[in-house]
Amino acid sequence: MGIFLCVLVFITGTVIGSFLTLAIHRIPRKENIVYKNSYCPHCQHPLAFLDLIPMISFILLKGKCKYCGEKIKVKYLLLEVFSGLSLLLFVLSLRIDLYDVAIYEMILVVGGTFYLVTLALLAGIDKESYIISKPVFIFGIIWQMIYMVYLYIVGQTNIYRYSMYFILILILFAVELFLLKKKKKENYVVQILMLCMYIVAFTSRELFFFTAGTTFIWIVIDALWRKLHHKEENKRLIPIGYCLCISNIVLWIAENFLTRG
Repeated sequence: MGIFLCVLVFITGTVIGSFLTLAIHRIPRKENIVYKNSYCPHCQHPLAFLDLIPMISFILLKGKCKYCGEKIKVKYLLLEVFSGLSLLLFVLSLRIDLYDVAIYEMILVVGGTFYLVTLALLAGIDKESYIISKPVFIFGIIWQMIYMVYLYIVGQTNIYRYSMYFILILILFAVELFLLKKKKKENYVVQILMLCMYIVAFTSRELFFFTAGTTFIWIVIDALWRKLHHKEENKRLIPIGYCLCISNIVLWIAENFLTRG
């Protein structure tokens, strides 16, 4: 791709990242993510268009809300940058010419982008609330099923392999919804198992094993760091879902570069 298209894809990714910051904040609170205007989480003042330009607004405002002066968390800026880089690297990893892109290649870009968005949302919400968001997960399952049916129609995949994983996800979903309902709380272990099935269905068993291994190492390092620095005020480890999603995003893009080179 040319420099212009690279910049355009990166900007598109930062815009998606800006939306993700909004969705990650609102979805656990069951707030509308489409029609309700953006606002400062501290003073509740509605934000103008110039307050919402990805990355640029944060820099111009010097990391502070111009209405109440409260500091804007750096994680919002980092998420926008991460989203921009992830989308850019994903598109580059596909080795396609966006100046002469075929329909199936465009669908591949869209399908992969939805996968990245789903994982980013699940990761962000899990990091904040220690829960795998059901609305986001259901959204991811629906679009993934549509995408897999398309791949089956054009003869690029075996639908029966994916059907097996989706059946397992439905079984786990039913277990949590009905058998564990009496506990009146989310069952994190079952949710993580559903997330694992979701990841392996879209990518591969081999990549999932690498993702799981990376997640395990990440958690161990975090536990050791907390122990060495006596972080007794927060004994909770990094959420497993967060680690799984971020690790899979990085490894999946890396795999695309290696296999499509």
